[in-house]
Amino acid sequence: MLKVAKKMDVRIILLLLVNFAVISFGRKSYEGWQVYRTAPLTKLALEGLHKHVFSDPKFQVWSQPILNKPAEIVVCPKSRAKLLNILKKLNLSPKPFILNIEKFLEKERKEIENIKKQEIYGLINYVTFERYMDFTEITDYLNEVAANYPSIASLETIGSSFEGRPQNLLKLSSGSGSKKKIGVFINAAIHAAEWIGPAVALNAIHQLTANLANNQAFLDMANWYILPVANPDGYVYSWDHDRLWRKTRRPNKGSKCVGADPNRSFDVHWSEGRETNPCVAFYQGPNVFSEVESKNIADYLIPNGLDGNLHLYMVLHTYGQFSLK
Repeated sequence: MLKVAKKMDVRIILLLLVNFAVISFGRKSYEGWQVYRTAPLTKLALEGLHKHVFSDPKFQVWSQPILNKPAEIVVCPKSRAKLLNILKKLNLSPKPFILNIEKFLEKERKEIENIKKQEIYGLINYVTFERYMDFTEITDYLNEVAANYPSIASLETIGSSFEGRPQNLLKLSSGSGSKKKIGVFINAAIHAAEWIGPAVALNAIHQLTANLANNQAFLDMANWYILPVANPDGYVYSWDHDRLWRKTRRPNKGSKCVGADPNRSFDVHWSEGRETNPCVAFYQGPNVFSEVESKNIADYLIPNGLDGNLHLYMVLHTYGQFSLK
């Protein structure tokens, strides 16, 4: 028995090492990349940032630029001097906010791996909210919920991503008078790097199923439609290759840069502030609904508006892992 256990331990360790080697080899490193925080933005500075920073793929803006609020901008080592020069000319007094992004990403990876090791050895259940879950784990969890709570939970696939992954949506409804209830639609990870979004969506599902005894009023009030991963291709890519990946994975004709921002692909003010550079994180694509992931959401919602009772459409965006005080 002891020999069998030792063999299993060796196999598990080897499997972990192989997976780590495969993923690490193709992962983008952010060693030396930094985040700079500016002084609060004046109207003139905001205009300058739009002209010189926001449309330059060498820079990435983390927080939505707002008048009288600071901006936070990601930059690689080679472009740091250029960014600082621009910000100083705009009198924005840039200060380093994060000195090395890779250190934070490495810490996150280690935390996830440590919890996974505990799960393998049976110390934590398979489904956990102690760490982020990858696309396969999320898919398995949704299937598990639908199987365990068939009277209130049903799983639908509203469409497939560009690379063929399912956009799985869980509907939660008590059934009684369901067509008269308001509809609440929630999606997360439409921006792939925002991993906290799916965690929040999955916890909402957990609260309305496993913890329903304390939340029955919410299910009595509304039908819930929850899409934990709206951008499956981008989400998988952010796990395997580029932790800060934001967009979809559809190739752009005539460009080496891949993907577009699916949140900007909808037929809502699409042409306003249009970004034409496919290499920019906020690129909305060549035309309305160029991103099939966005088109699938619209096609699911628009024909019947969730039985005509759609009252709330909520997109979970996440700036960072912070507690509000």
